[in-house]
Amino acid sequence: AARLVEWTVRGPDDETLREGRNRVWAEARNRAGERARVELVTPIGYTFTARSAVAAVRRVLRGAVAGESLGFRTPATAFGSDFVDGIEGVEWVRR
Repeated sequence: AARLVEWTVRGPDDETLREGRNRVWAEARNRAGERARVELVTPIGYTFTARSAVAAVRRVLRGAVAGESLGFRTPATAFGSDFVDGIEGVEWVRR
């Protein structure tokens, strides 16, 4: 099975790895019907995953982990809700 995957599955090319972007957007409305929108733009998933993993390891090595509990943690609970903001290539677009 591993050989079949190696022969048939191709990841993104170098240009896509450098230039590709992911976009996640959210919209909320209050009771008055007013709307707020935000979009999170990150590097393509392969690049974002590598950069965020390195950022997480650096924080762990510095002892910069929130709280005292051990075990599974999401990046936001381990490093704070602004963790994503420190990753190269990430930007917020408010609309």
